[in-house]
Amino acid sequence: MSTGILLDKEVQSIDIRLNGERIEYAESILYMKVDDYFIEIKVEGKDSKDIQEVLSMFVAPDYEEHVEPKYIFDLDANVKFTVGEIENGIYTNKMLNLKVDGKANNLRFRNDEEIKKKFGYNDSDRADIESVKEVLNKGDYFVDMHATTPDNKLAISIFVYKSEYDLNTFLEKELNKLKKDFDSKKKTIELFGEEVPGIEFKKVYYDGTATIELAFIKRGKYITIISSGGEYSSAPKDGFKLFEVLDNKVEIDSDETTDSSESINEGEEVDNNFEFSIGEINNGIYTNKMFGIRFDEKSLGMKIKSREEANIKYDNTGEKKWDIDEVSQLLENGDKFMDMRADIENKSILSVIIKKEDTLKDLDSYINRQMVGLKDIYNMKGEYVEIKKGKDEFLGETRTYISLHANIYGQDLYERAVYLKVGNYIAEISAFAGDELSAKQMIDAISKIEE
Repeated sequence: MSTGILLDKEVQSIDIRLNGERIEYAESILYMKVDDYFIEIKVEGKDSKDIQEVLSMFVAPDYEEHVEPKYIFDLDANVKFTVGEIENGIYTNKMLNLKVDGKANNLRFRNDEEIKKKFGYNDSDRADIESVKEVLNKGDYFVDMHATTPDNKLAISIFVYKSEYDLNTFLEKELNKLKKDFDSKKKTIELFGEEVPGIEFKKVYYDGTATIELAFIKRGKYITIISSGGEYSSAPKDGFKLFEVLDNKVEIDSDETTDSSESINEGEEVDNNFEFSIGEINNGIYTNKMFGIRFDEKSLGMKIKSREEANIKYDNTGEKKWDIDEVSQLLENGDKFMDMRADIENKSILSVIIKKEDTLKDLDSYINRQMVGLKDIYNMKGEYVEIKKGKDEFLGETRTYISLHANIYGQDLYERAVYLKVGNYIAEISAFAGDELSAKQMIDAISKIEE
């Protein structure tokens, strides 16, 4: 075993020299590794001089080696915003520079109405790019694609957001949201032959568990989440394999910063002229000055629970005082705070929950997302639920409400919820009862603070 020189590089070789009866025979076998391949070069001659002459005939090519460009996952430059298209069973998105061949992989792409029914309604129209941008400006997301296998054991989706955050910050915020409801963690994901940071989480249903992984792509101010998952452990990996690079080109658009979607704050003007505060409970009367609401437990014969009882989910030690600083920190971490909970002997419940919402800018988009979330919670338990949205008078104004009906172990459950928004804070006012009228009466028992 020795070291030889080939194309100005050292290579390993095996040399054989035979000299019998004054006849010399020489042989060298050289070994090279190129990517995942081994190359064996065998040279024979009368003597070692012949071997060197033959090796000197090898010359390096005068052209540059072709290297396939890597897929760009994180790009700060502004790009031309486009939505995906499905033609002849193939999904393509030029902005994301990717495609999915549904025809070859036996996938069913859902149409836009099916997507809105599953993921929440919004006013976007794929054919009207400005309507999609308006939805993104409100902090809502646009579901660009959703596809499943015929047996529904594998699903892939593409969600497009508009965000001022960098990719890592956006990922961390999504992870914190998911951790509130699911077993979630960071995970390195392989996509387009590269390893990228992502998220893995599990949704536990009454009849099984779905494993879902999320990969993140940034194009200027647009961030895309590619979701892949299903009922078996390797489903996420199988789903990501369905995505292909379109042409490795990214179209830069210098005009994108001056279009009608320049700011993500255009959706609804945020009123910051307020002082954050939590409610007060005195002599069975609850008031919250920030939202301007009041409730007297005597009006319905209910009993308001203490803050410690209402928020035991976030403090099972009983050590928290639930002052404004502790509540503010809880909300900053993405949790909800039970500002008031009142019960009655028939197990009816009236509650006011406060949440800080930094993404969705308008209340209607938030309510649409709540409808999807509530339905998903009941479906995971295997419980059929009817949920609808309507309008009714509340606090002297016509407001949107959500009404929900479920039958659990033969018992009817009705929920009615209305929402108030001050700045980035939302109050979810919910009533749970055994009939729809009782739920409405509890909501109506909330009144305005008299000035």
